Amino acid sequence: MNEATPISGQVQSSGTPVSAPLRLWAHDAEDLATFSSHLQDALLVPGNAVWLPKQRRFALALSRLDWLVSRDGQWWRREAGLHFDHVLRVERAGTVTPDSQLRLVDMKFAATRAPSGQVRLNFADGQTIRLHVECLESCLRDLGDPELTSIVPTSPRLIPQDRFSK
Repeated sequence: MNEATPISGQVQSSGTPVSAPLRLWAHDAEDLATFSSHLQDALLVPGNAVWLPKQRRFALALSRLDWLVSRDGQWWRREAGLHFDHVLRVERAGTVTPDSQLRLVDMKFAATRAPSGQVRLNFADGQTIRLHVECLESCLRDLGDPELTSIVPTSPRLIPQDRFSK
């Protein structure tokens, strides 16, 4: 008899929770709000962010909380990659040292002259990265399995309203 496949949030016999890796695309502010929800309290080392002006791409690697499987005081993190295409300019506000660890609070998109606009990545302690984009096109992808962590979230969980429940 075949063993049933665990659903997201259940624990495998190895003790690691089951959660399908994320692979999401964002093309508008609502999509980016979903990214922001999954990346709330993600950790970024500044050296893991790069702007590639010739390719008009901004990419970063983060350690995100896996909110779908973290519960009962056990927190799980996953390595994730995030990139934005069609980036015209990158600005940073706040003082960052190479050994800093930034905690992502949220991400927002504001259109200037549609479809162009600005993406703001807001970090705790007032750090901000602002991307000037020709249009919003971004991908968030998990790069590994969940790992138990002692680094707990510091802000209340923000969940965007489901765009289909309106």
